[in-house]
Amino acid sequence: MHEVIERTPGSLGFSSLTQVMTERQHVKLLSYNGVVPSTGSLARGAYPLVKTLSLVIRPEPPSAIRRFIDFVRSAEGRRILEQTGNVPLKMTIR
Repeated sequence: MHEVIERTPGSLGFSSLTQVMTERQHVKLLSYNGVVPSTGSLARGAYPLVKTLSLVIRPEPPSAIRRFIDFVRSAEGRRILEQTGNVPLKMTIR
């Protein structure tokens, strides 16, 4: 979608902050009620348009899945999430 937006003058489209940050396309992010989307404004609750992502697993996941979840919950995993436009919340396993 970003490629089409980028080459179509006056176009408008929807995206996520993660997609904008990771694809590094030349699109302009629009503010909402004067608040620009950023990880900071998301973390402060100032930018209200959010999407919650969840990892859903079965009760006894395979060890490879467990290792992946452990990585996502690690300091390095959280750093990667933050660098790609996400705001990691306290992760719990239910």
